Amino acid sequence: MGRNETAKDYPKERCVELVRAAVGIDTLVVDEIKGAMPWWSTVRLATRYGTPDRHVFLAGDAAHVFPPWGGFGANAGIADAHNLVWKLVHVINGWSGEELLDTYETERRPIAQRAASISAAMNDERGLMRLNTISIIPSFLQLIPYMTVGYGYNSSIIIGDDDGSSLPTPKSYDLCGRPGTRIPHKWIDEIDEEKVKEYEEDGEELIEPKSTLDWVDPCTYTLITFGEDKKGNSWDQVFKKALKEENPSHFKRPINHINYTKETQYLLIGLDWKKDFGLDYGNALLVRPDGFIAWRSSSKDPITTEFASSLLSILHYK
Repeated sequence: MGRNETAKDYPKERCVELVRAAVGIDTLVVDEIKGAMPWWSTVRLATRYGTPDRHVFLAGDAAHVFPPWGGFGANAGIADAHNLVWKLVHVINGWSGEELLDTYETERRPIAQRAASISAAMNDERGLMRLNTISIIPSFLQLIPYMTVGYGYNSSIIIGDDDGSSLPTPKSYDLCGRPGTRIPHKWIDEIDEEKVKEYEEDGEELIEPKSTLDWVDPCTYTLITFGEDKKGNSWDQVFKKALKEENPSHFKRPINHINYTKETQYLLIGLDWKKDFGLDYGNALLVRPDGFIAWRSSSKDPITTEFASSLLSILHYK
């Protein structure tokens, strides 16, 4: 529908001509027009994604409307649900405070806003998709990262370095363990410790490839630790201790622990901790249930129960 037009501008005769033009047969017999509804190719973005009392949340087309080309609205809607559901689960089950729900809008709305502005630029003056290849290709290239894995979150539950240098920006397309981005996918071969001797004799026949994405627990945080510091302190142990001290009954939903040391890292083939995750020996990653990294330790972070407790508090994790 053109600008300033209404449904009254589309009587049956005009609708029949439009049907014939769409089909490509000028003599097509159209017996009946069941109905005609107005539609504009436009962009709409909700001012808020939830009510102040945190009882109602908007997602998908209720939160944002994009032009139909590319399926960007559907992809953004799925990502909305992916971001919101685990937070609802945590709050409803008492594992996190209600403040966690506020981060849904903080994280998802800027992504939709950026995608909306780019997709809107793909409309021509009639509200249809621009067919100019020179202008349309750059728009698609800008949109793709926001619909796949090239975007990141900045919110109160994404903990970066003190100077903020580790947090993602609109141009942070790399997945290398950066807080606020997705955990990198790497194919790894994990050998059963009891079968190491057989592996050394038979080689690859005993290897069962898996993805690092399989480490993520969809219901709770996952702590990935790589060894311990020079004093023998391990993030794995201090987080377990912090959880017990904060809430002794919390182990109804413990943090998922993935722990490798110098003695066990040989069981993994195909993973470079420094290159793939940005981890030195003794460091750790804390990954959210949606696969986004909440925190990556640095050499400045003390491996203590107090520090682990402060991180859990920032994440609204009870």
